[in-house]
Amino acid sequence: MFEDGLGKAQTALFTSMGCAVILPAAWELVSMMYLCQCDPGAYHKGSEVWADVAKSLHEKEKELEKVIADIPKHDWDGEDRKAFEDKMKDFRAQVGISATMADVTHYVLLFAAWVLYILIVIMMITAIILVAQVVYVGIVAASTLGTGYWGAVGEICLIIEMEMVPMFTTVTENVDIVMNAAAAILGTTLVVDIGAQMVSGNPGAALDLIQAQVPAFDAAWRGALQRMERNLTGYGMKYDQSGRLVKLPWPVVGGSRLKGGSDSYGESPSYGITGGLTGKESPEVG
Repeated sequence: MFEDGLGKAQTALFTSMGCAVILPAAWELVSMMYLCQCDPGAYHKGSEVWADVAKSLHEKEKELEKVIADIPKHDWDGEDRKAFEDKMKDFRAQVGISATMADVTHYVLLFAAWVLYILIVIMMITAIILVAQVVYVGIVAASTLGTGYWGAVGEICLIIEMEMVPMFTTVTENVDIVMNAAAAILGTTLVVDIGAQMVSGNPGAALDLIQAQVPAFDAAWRGALQRMERNLTGYGMKYDQSGRLVKLPWPVVGGSRLKGGSDSYGESPSYGITGGLTGKESPEVG
């Protein structure tokens, strides 16, 4: 299920881009979908790897408990026996702490995979709605011999701008909060793990962590550059050459043009309809 997540995210993005050619207000949704491109399958695979690590560490912890329990109590006495037992207990504690860290990482990555997959499902549903709206525009245009095309486009763009964009914005903001919380949990767990390792007799734990990061530097800077490109491209989709949000050039509803609204580039537009059929101005809408 998670393995096809990236493909579904790309399908939703490209489908929405095609719809935005007909429905200009959908470009803001497209820009957000571009920023939301993700691969929950990678998180799921990572969670499985950490689950295997946790299982192995828990088994080692049990083996160490058996070693400690089997230390002779009568045949072996003295300071060396006590030193050996204390060392084994410290080692067991370190393995147990690492096992807990692996468990937390496993569950956090699995949770993140589910959150991202749900986000992709919402993207797919949004793309399907956009396709249905394009079909609606086509039906209206065909049934009116083209005269109702702009009216239908304007009607759907208002729905997108007033309902779909705020809804999807709320979804992405909540996903950001959840993913940042997951990252904070992982970071806190790692700090606690390193601190506990050092206190329990492994003073080189911090140095081990630093050395372990060296092989990841290449992937880290490449990922940072890709994220920068993604953000620039995604946010750039929202704006025209003058730096204003991309809006429908001449908003229309039911065959009539709108005054204000998109032309004013406001965040909460108020639209006045000039009757395209009657020539009379109707009351403000919005």
